[in-house]
Amino acid sequence: MGDGFIGQSKIDVQTGKLDGALKQVWRGTGGVWPEGPHLYKINGKYFIMIAEGGTSYDHMVTIARSDSPWSPFVPDRKIQF
Repeated sequence: MGDGFIGQSKIDVQTGKLDGALKQVWRGTGGVWPEGPHLYKINGKYFIMIAEGGTSYDHMVTIARSDSPWSPFVPDRKIQF
């Protein structure tokens, strides 16, 4: 697996501070430096889109889906919107 992961936590909107521990939700597809997550809810499913590979030759955008915004996220080459 690559270095790093995508994590999320709840935020207390009154204080702006994290409300609980950071939870790892996806490590990506094996590329290094997973970053820039975008989370979408489409037709009742959650989709996470991230960048992997930094700015080098192995840069890629990957997408995975889940029934929950908290994971598990599963990549699928046949995702259609």
